[in-house]
Amino acid sequence: MRKNKQYVRNIIILLVTILIILMVALFCILQSYLGKNTKQVSTNVKQEEKLEQTIELSEMFVVLIEKISDDHIMGYDIHNNKIFNKTIDQTVKVSDSYGKILPLNQIKIGDIVEVNYQEQKDRVISIGKSASVHSWTKISGVTVNTEERYVNIAGKNYTYNDDIVVVDVYGFKSNIANIGPYDIVSVQAIDDVIWSITIEEASASLNLKELPTNNGQIEIGNSRLITFKDVTEPIRLVPGKHKIVIKMRGYVPIATEIEVEAGEVYEMILQDAEIAYTTIKLNISSTNPEYSVEDCTIKVGNQTYRYGEEIRVQQDTYKIEVTEPNHKKWVTTVYLTKDELPLSVVLTAIEEEEETEDETNTSSDASSSESNNSNSSSSSNHMQAITINTDPTGAKVYIDGVLKGVTPYALELKNGTYKILLEKSGYETYSANILLDGSINQDSYLYQLKEKETTD
Repeated sequence: MRKNKQYVRNIIILLVTILIILMVALFCILQSYLGKNTKQVSTNVKQEEKLEQTIELSEMFVVLIEKISDDHIMGYDIHNNKIFNKTIDQTVKVSDSYGKILPLNQIKIGDIVEVNYQEQKDRVISIGKSASVHSWTKISGVTVNTEERYVNIAGKNYTYNDDIVVVDVYGFKSNIANIGPYDIVSVQAIDDVIWSITIEEASASLNLKELPTNNGQIEIGNSRLITFKDVTEPIRLVPGKHKIVIKMRGYVPIATEIEVEAGEVYEMILQDAEIAYTTIKLNISSTNPEYSVEDCTIKVGNQTYRYGEEIRVQQDTYKIEVTEPNHKKWVTTVYLTKDELPLSVVLTAIEEEEETEDETNTSSDASSSESNNSNSSSSSNHMQAITINTDPTGAKVYIDGVLKGVTPYALELKNGTYKILLEKSGYETYSANILLDGSINQDSYLYQLKEKETTD
């Protein structure tokens, strides 16, 4: 009996001991687990504090590059309106607007970049081309208005300010006033404000020298037409090939093709341009078949010819006068543009004119008193009958901008100065001024139209 009690006691002691050992082991395991979590939480907190500190000390700047090298970056801080001037080292990360890594030498003067700068360490972390930039690459036709301070690109105006960077073809800073519409440029802008313009290829120019006349025009590539009076300096051109057509009054047109390089001044010397002549072939007759016209004198401009003599003059506008002792003077104005001009002239015999005047003398004498009273206004109200004709005929006649009819066109006009415009399909438009004041006995005007030249 006593042995059984001792056995039970030993079993209880063993169970208590095992229980104590299990409790101690459980406590150790729990303590170890809690210690690791505490350390992890502490580590995470420290990392978050460090990250917050890093973010706080790193700032992004949008910079317009004015100077950059392996160890230095300087430009204009666009958003803060101040100079950005920092050192850089070989660890700086350089990328394009898509994040692709670039060598540092791909960042040029005039580029707009985003610079990640750590102020605490005075360190530039990264330089990347800004994705917010609107850029145009190698375009022409850009015009600059320095008075109203805007740049026109494809018909739209963009403003600029004093901090704009303009770079010439050699990589040096230039002035915006030096940019012309025929330069090839690259442009960078933010929010419709131009910040930089780089001249990729400077315009070439064409210099017309030793012009034989100032009455002419130059056509460039079927798109530009410039009169000589508007040429005050060499004509700027986009580098490349250009078709040139030069037309001068009194000279054979010059058609050629030139090729110019960027910055080149191409000279065209026109002193030896070929003169264009017209031969005027007159057919003179009289209203009285009994009268001879062999003694006619023909005056073309300042030159005088005898009837039958060859009349060959440089192409221009001329007043032609035909006189003969027994006939009334015949006068007309012609514009010569072709190799030959056939011209028919019918002279009015003087005796026929006198007979006509005699028939009207009676009525004229009867009304002389009335005529004398109106002399003061007769000169200004005097009507003159004229005929406007063209070679070829069928041209529209505009007088002071009003369409009147087609050639040959006869009308009466009061004394005064009138602007005549002649238009015909397939021919160049011709304009002239005529003066009617009764001092010149002229009632016929003939204009020779010139065919339009077609270019391939």
